[in-house]
Amino acid sequence: MKKYLTAALVALGLTTAANAITIGNTVGYLLDGKRPYYTLWAGGELISSPSVDHIAALELGYTDDREAGIKTQLMPAMLDYRAQFSVTETWGGYLGLGGGMARTRVSGFGVAAEDWSAAGQGFAGLSIRLYKGFNVDLGARYLRIADVTLAGRKIAGHDDTAVEIGGHLRF
Repeated sequence: MKKYLTAALVALGLTTAANAITIGNTVGYLLDGKRPYYTLWAGGELISSPSVDHIAALELGYTDDREAGIKTQLMPAMLDYRAQFSVTETWGGYLGLGGGMARTRVSGFGVAAEDWSAAGQGFAGLSIRLYKGFNVDLGARYLRIADVTLAGRKIAGHDDTAVEIGGHLRF
């Protein structure tokens, strides 16, 4: 937990020292899990050039599943690097990597258990500028969650791919 808090403080420091602040979100669909996946992120531009912006961001994700009276929640928190590049004035792309921790919580029938584990991701997509400072993003994400131990039982990690749509606003 201390490592997670340290990473969050580093991300906050990078964001406040940045040239521009960017906030964004996505709504995606996990292909293996067959359920929605949501993200919210905020970051700061570290280096900017006419064709590429380098962004460090803190991202929070969420998905859940309910089956046979059991609810499973997954909440990753990651520190991301994102390269946002322009091809023309109206469209471009992005790609990035992230790492952090994920909280897995399982509850049902009056019992609950949770654990934190390592998490990582890679993402890429197209970005379409609708208005100065506002872009719509269409992309894909690969998400990997390490093994967790719930109620004394080790449960194998999981990976999934999501297709997603979202947007980001640059200040």
